[in-house]
Amino acid sequence: MNRDAVTTAAAVANYFLFLARKDRRTITHLKLQKLIAIAHGYFLALTDHSLFDEPIAPWKFGPVVESLYHEFKRFGHYPISATSIRFDHYTGKFHNPVVTDPTAKHVIEWVWKKYGCLTSVQLVEITHAAGTPWRKAYDSGVKKLDNADIKTHYQGITAKFDRE
Repeated sequence: MNRDAVTTAAAVANYFLFLARKDRRTITHLKLQKLIAIAHGYFLALTDHSLFDEPIAPWKFGPVVESLYHEFKRFGHYPISATSIRFDHYTGKFHNPVVTDPTAKHVIEWVWKKYGCLTSVQLVEITHAAGTPWRKAYDSGVKKLDNADIKTHYQGITAKFDRE
């Protein structure tokens, strides 16, 4: 794991899936990918640390964590009905990764409250807007979003909250 990261992308995905179940709401793969990217952005802006240990790719329909794409693509446009599972080579067992960092949990919960009620299409519109880290990376043809761009973008958003 990236030494700067506090958890894994799989753990973040599982926490969003838990929050959706708790609120008796469904979550699609497209929506999950956008929520994960947004949470990573806010976490970077607030803590100066990566939320998780994987890069975010600028795919056509927005920011994507590739390992999660491959794990959840089987659900297509339907609600996800499983959690992320990883194999631990040290113990020889499968497990469901969980978020243990309290700040990470708080940020993910806040993102869920603010953005979880939005549709996948609305989240795509937000992540595709001019000046977003996805737009910069996608338009320039790079293979991953730059954490410095992500941090700067979300610091700008959090600064707006402070003025409101």
